[in-house]
Amino acid sequence: RLFESVVIPDSVTEMGGGVFKDCSALTSVTLPNAITEIPYQMFHNCAILSGIDIPNGVTEIGFGAFQGCRSLTEVIIPDGTLTIGDDTFNNCTELTSINLPSKLNAIGHRAFMNCDKLYFGEIIFPEGVRRIGDYAFYGNTSITKIVIPEVTWYIGKCSFASCSNLSSVYCKPIEPSEWPNDAFVGNAP
Repeated sequence: RLFESVVIPDSVTEMGGGVFKDCSALTSVTLPNAITEIPYQMFHNCAILSGIDIPNGVTEIGFGAFQGCRSLTEVIIPDGTLTIGDDTFNNCTELTSINLPSKLNAIGHRAFMNCDKLYFGEIIFPEGVRRIGDYAFYGNTSITKIVIPEVTWYIGKCSFASCSNLSSVYCKPIEPSEWPNDAFVGNAP
């Protein structure tokens, strides 16, 4: 697996999980416009992959799809994306910029954990976000304020724990059905 660049033709409509997993020399990929999913662990541990253009038709990014892509710096997720899976960007240590798409409804466990350089500032979650997974934003020190929408019914364990600069939380739901005691542990007073 020592290829550096891959161009997948538009005739491809589906790709298997882990297809580029551990491709240590991979720096760039052009994905076909017809795919609707970035499957599980598709680019897992592609340590020098520095950029990716996610096609507009993608509605789901599977678990661990970009986990361990330590050179990835910026990702633009299409507005039609509904799900960011578990561990999707976990340990993307150089990631500095990402968007939360307008139609997003679920953020998986540890989705942005160990993304130490990822800058959020204020996060106003899209109105359709129903679920924020365990440890989803754990330890992100750039988060200062979050606004959680009315439809959110699950805020996971330690979702915002150790986000030391988080000083303001506005929660539109009257009472999320699942909200652990430690969702915000270790934050600013």
